[in-house]
Amino acid sequence: MPVKKWALGLVPVLLLGASLPFLLQKTVETEASTSGEYARAALPTTINLNPVSEEEIRDYYGDLLGHQYQGTDLLKALKPILKNGQQYHCYDSTKAATNDIWRAYEITDRDWTLSPAGSDSNGSFDPTTGIWSNYTYHEISENNGPWLHLLYRNPGKVNSSLRAWDAHSGTNAFNREHVWAKGHGFNYDDDTNATGARGDLHHLIAGDAYVNQTPHNAYSYGFVDLNQISVDAGTAHPINDENVLSGNYRGRALNVSSTREVFEPQDCDKGDIARACFYMAARYNYFEKNGDPITYENPNLLLTDIVANSSESFTSTAEQPGEYGILRDLLAWHHLDPVDEYEIHRNDILHRNFTKNRNPFIDFPEWVDYVWGTSTLDEDGRTIIERDETPTGYADPSKDVVYGYSEDPVDPPTPAEEPEEQADVWTKTVSIVDGDEITFVAEDAAKMINEPAGNLISDVAVTVDDHCLDSLTGSSFMVEKATNGFLLKKGENSYLTYLNSGTNLKLVTQSEALAWGVDYDSPYGVRIYPATRSDAATRAILYRSSSGRFGTYSTNNLASTPSDYSMPSVYVKGVCNAASGYGDRFDSEWTAGCNNSGTYDGDKMNWEAATSAYNALSTRTQQFLAQASKDNTYVGDALAKYDYIVGKYGVDVFPDFLGRNPVSISGALKVSQAHVSGSYIVIFAILGAGAALATLLLVLSKRRRHEA
Repeated sequence: MPVKKWALGLVPVLLLGASLPFLLQKTVETEASTSGEYARAALPTTINLNPVSEEEIRDYYGDLLGHQYQGTDLLKALKPILKNGQQYHCYDSTKAATNDIWRAYEITDRDWTLSPAGSDSNGSFDPTTGIWSNYTYHEISENNGPWLHLLYRNPGKVNSSLRAWDAHSGTNAFNREHVWAKGHGFNYDDDTNATGARGDLHHLIAGDAYVNQTPHNAYSYGFVDLNQISVDAGTAHPINDENVLSGNYRGRALNVSSTREVFEPQDCDKGDIARACFYMAARYNYFEKNGDPITYENPNLLLTDIVANSSESFTSTAEQPGEYGILRDLLAWHHLDPVDEYEIHRNDILHRNFTKNRNPFIDFPEWVDYVWGTSTLDEDGRTIIERDETPTGYADPSKDVVYGYSEDPVDPPTPAEEPEEQADVWTKTVSIVDGDEITFVAEDAAKMINEPAGNLISDVAVTVDDHCLDSLTGSSFMVEKATNGFLLKKGENSYLTYLNSGTNLKLVTQSEALAWGVDYDSPYGVRIYPATRSDAATRAILYRSSSGRFGTYSTNNLASTPSDYSMPSVYVKGVCNAASGYGDRFDSEWTAGCNNSGTYDGDKMNWEAATSAYNALSTRTQQFLAQASKDNTYVGDALAKYDYIVGKYGVDVFPDFLGRNPVSISGALKVSQAHVSGSYIVIFAILGAGAALATLLLVLSKRRRHEA
């Protein structure tokens, strides 16, 4: 689970907050402005800013335990959980001075970096408890409200932030952005005390007014064909002569065939918008058909690949759900822009203080795949090349990873779990243990020890690829511990030995077999020698080119006639596959973030997880990863990326846990310390085929990484 980082005023809360939430949380009273379950709740004046613990989150979804929910069944099961005890606040645009949603943004959509807790005089904030008591909301006449975090405005730009009461209309303003456009299922003309879906803060987010009203409006979400952009918010609407809205487009859809246009937000908002839509489809649906009345407050919503008519405006029914999407693109956005700390903090604030419910797809991102399946992007990072609607698993709040995707197994593999002995690829080794399956390869001659030719061991041609055998074309032997060393077993009661009167290797029964020893300090490589012979110190299994045969020759021959004799390399079964599996995870899971076009896909760097999984590998697999080259078929790409990262940014930022000592890359662009802290690092490096690094890109953190 990610380490949360809060505003400066909240640092002590991390020490005490986890033990206090239930004791300190104040129940919000409900006003009788409207009746029933969608009654308007009063804004809280005691604000609990403590993070919700992992245990609390798992308990919140406890009704899912003991079931196997996926697809529509999971949406059905989530709805009553999300609905239970949910609170709403007034959406009343005719009375801006008393409107609750505008005021709620002072807390829910606050920029916690520019306006930390307790930075104003509204109420009393206790950093030791994380509780803000007697909070008073700003008046419309005040222009010194807290700074807000807004959808669609590029973070870091001078004019990207607005205060809570700066402006709600005009050219430089913000709106209450309905992420799920209200016309698509819950249109309601009378704003007075309107609550329900229209006022659900999980999708009602503060956003730039121009983008909300023009490029977005009620258009479906989706990747825009960049050759058919009709509105580019950045160039169409500069603010104070600065482009703070770049990356927000309206135009023809890229991934579905439609004459209707779609809206594409900037990259750092894509995942937030997708997860807000997923929440709405879980909270407001009619799959159960259990008498829960469909109204403008409680609509029937459905995510599809249909590009909706932007001018439609209706309240859904059982027969006509409010359809919105584009689903296949939203699924891609969910992965391109993963859950971040600002989103987690907002979800916790809503749960503790305002809505009293949660967005499950922030808590358990993998549940998105469990409901709708997956979309696969092409290397351009924009084109959907595959849409698989098959759910990928079943929701289990007791085991699924909070805030992140799980692997199978979730924990790094232990040496006992590593499937080295079952693997079918062979790797040069520097250690041999009882139970190993090994073979001998004369690499210079490309020969492997083979079945007997008559009574003597022969050889066979073999292909070697940088420490690995592409396939086993010759014979192998099981290492079997013996009193004076080890035996090499070929099969049932068939063992490799040598003739005392000569040099030839042959197969004999166990009672006739003589033991072998191993010398790892030989100047010629790993030496396998006859352990019980008087001349064991100068004997070894060697390959003789002139005779085309392996035998127990004198090591003096290596010095006198090196062109005829060579020490064969010992290969052990399985390490290539174990290393390859690690390399695949290193590439895709821990250092994802680049593809052939260099498009940012949002995956996070996790050097600690990569190190932990490496430490769980066997010693031989670790040795192989340290020694193999970037030309290696099995792990070359991963090692090229590893060497690039460590070589460029240094061991102070990325410790060289493989011990490869990669050469430093000179002239590289510097990375600020803010972008390389903890597990929130995104690496962009494009790896070429084999050993080459085709090009290199900047290291960037996710563009919106507010401390909250």
